[in-house]
Amino acid sequence: MNSARGAAWIVGSRVTAQLSGMVLLIVAGRILGAEALGSYLLVAAIAEFIRRLGRAGWREYVLATAHEPGAADMAFWCSVIAGALCALAGALGAIGLGLGGVDPVYAWALFLLTATLLLGGATMIFEARLVHRGRVDRSSQIAIAGDTAGMIVGVAALLSGYGILSLVLARLALAVTCFAGMALVDRWRPLLLWERARLPQILSFSTNILASRLVNFANTYGADFIIALFLGPAGVGYFRTGLRIAGAVQELVSEAMNMLAWASFAKARTDDPDPARAQEATAALTNTYIARGLLMATPVYAGLAMTAPALVPVLLGAGWEATAMVTSIIAVSHLLMTPFLISEPVLSHLGRVKLLPRLQGALSVLTLASLAALAGFGIGYAAFAFLLRALIASPIMVILYIRTAGLRVETLVSSLLMVAAGIGVLAAGVAAGGLAAAELGALAPPHAGLARLVCEVAGGAAAYGVLIYVFRRDLLLDILAGLRGRPRVEA
Repeated sequence: MNSARGAAWIVGSRVTAQLSGMVLLIVAGRILGAEALGSYLLVAAIAEFIRRLGRAGWREYVLATAHEPGAADMAFWCSVIAGALCALAGALGAIGLGLGGVDPVYAWALFLLTATLLLGGATMIFEARLVHRGRVDRSSQIAIAGDTAGMIVGVAALLSGYGILSLVLARLALAVTCFAGMALVDRWRPLLLWERARLPQILSFSTNILASRLVNFANTYGADFIIALFLGPAGVGYFRTGLRIAGAVQELVSEAMNMLAWASFAKARTDDPDPARAQEATAALTNTYIARGLLMATPVYAGLAMTAPALVPVLLGAGWEATAMVTSIIAVSHLLMTPFLISEPVLSHLGRVKLLPRLQGALSVLTLASLAALAGFGIGYAAFAFLLRALIASPIMVILYIRTAGLRVETLVSSLLMVAAGIGVLAAGVAAGGLAAAELGALAPPHAGLARLVCEVAGGAAAYGVLIYVFRRDLLLDILAGLRGRPRVEA
């Protein structure tokens, strides 16, 4: 299979997962409200913790040992047993919630969410076998089908009045679709095999993967539990929805930027094996992609931060002002984190990729500690914890690029000046759009919110477009050519 085609399908599956999740969350927010949605998200976080215990590292073990006879069969039965045990743990947890006086719908939600592990374990093994055989495109297509099916089922159930259980049905549809698709494509039937001598190897390998996943869980879901402690389930609903809106936008920007950067850095490594010339190529590409990244990120993140007060009411309705504030703050933090967009290809090219998880781990600890200290003051302060992380992390990454990747200070300064100019013209364009929307809203009051959003986006886009056309048209053409797979200029 063509590697570029496989990479494109992987990107597509990630983007689909983000967008389908965001659509489902928005519809659920409109129908259920922040309190019910936040309560479900807390139950889903508990279920996710149990699911990660059940998933362990069976998939990665198969990828690492696929050439060994019997390895996949043994891993398959380990995953099935682990899934059954975790499903049992979920059932016991659901009983505990019921006995604790929690609304029975949340107990059923925990039970059904963890029950998906009965299929999830086998699905992971099928997926690993497909990836090992170079069929990444098929596994990604199945993942896209699963996310789409989950979104359709979830939205239909919400509109039909099934409430919280709609989100559970969405997860069940996802699990069933992925299991059926992987099994049909792989057409593999595991042998009933149990080798006691292999068990310590599997458990040791999976334990290491599991430890990494639990750290990732703390990074991803720790904020939910901290916010619930200080602000209750409604706070979780407001915060997580804003985080998802900004995160879906961030996924689009980061995947596009990563696709461009990985292709260019891989080409530099292949075309020029000489260390000195490779270092020069790395420096040139780092400077190019810092400029490209800031050019792409500024209108998206700054524009989202400015238009969130108009966007959120259109998506979620009235009463979600807190989510608009969270979305704006998180969007600003994503803009500040733009240097991280190319961190993986740059550090991988330099052979220093091990620095990245250490830095991210330290920043995650800082974020959770800041969140615990600030959340009690309100949801805006909770979002500020992510802004604080960006203010600390971005300079560190820039200094690392300057010292190891040849980033020039003059490139950075000129790019930052363009960012400042871009934010200025965006603000002017959004403000002008808002004034125009006020006139349109007077003419059509029922659609005033949508008119405001459309006018603000159009005003900001037009203003930024003129700025880029006048001052950085060459760089814009490079980005567009790269996204089409035909770079105009390569370092």
